[in-house]
Amino acid sequence: MRRSLGTKAAFAAGVKLLGGAPGADPGNEIRNAARLELVDRVVAGSSRVVVAQSYPLADVAAAHREVMSGHVRGKVVLVV
Repeated sequence: MRRSLGTKAAFAAGVKLLGGAPGADPGNEIRNAARLELVDRVVAGSSRVVVAQSYPLADVAAAHREVMSGHVRGKVVLVV
């Protein structure tokens, strides 16, 4: 059986936590650092973004309902 580290031990081991836990990174720094690499991967074709549906900005309520349904597979995009 594998034993999980406690929060203090995880921090000491270099584990980065995301979220609202004490000492956790809310994720902004990690996401910002990864954003350019992710774009590069999409451009290179080694990763892809699945778009489930596009909506004009005027249909933002319908887009929100779709996201809140919990059945979306991919990104919902608002188009200006």
